Amino acid sequence: MNRHLRWILLVPCVLASWLLVFVAVGSWYSVITYLCNSAPTLPECSDPFYLALKNGLPSVGAAIAAALVLLVAYMVAPCAKGMVTRICFAVGAVLASIGLIVCAIQGSWDLFFAACAALVAGVIARHILLRHLAAQGVPHDA
Repeated sequence: MNRHLRWILLVPCVLASWLLVFVAVGSWYSVITYLCNSAPTLPECSDPFYLALKNGLPSVGAAIAAALVLLVAYMVAPCAKGMVTRICFAVGAVLASIGLIVCAIQGSWDLFFAACAALVAGVIARHILLRHLAAQGVPHDA
């Protein structure tokens, strides 16, 4: 019963983890940009730290979301953790690649770099999780 329940809850848990990071980073971004959206002539709006935070927050959020999604998929899957990690990474890589193309066409470079950050974080998280499986003696194809 527990094994079947974990398979059933795999996709909702992965989506919930992505949504949690999306809402948290989106809320933080709106709080940070609120003041400068209403009064862009404030001296704080041209502060280099503010601009770096405003421009870098989507990339950091995308990277955290990608790593967390892979970690949650790895932890929730009752077995075949390597396969689940690979499938989850493949789906995320396809979505991030579509985002890369769309953002490049639109010229939205902040979101382009966010998609790049998600891809890089996904590759790193996948590599770490599959190494963890290998260290436990589980073959890569399991």
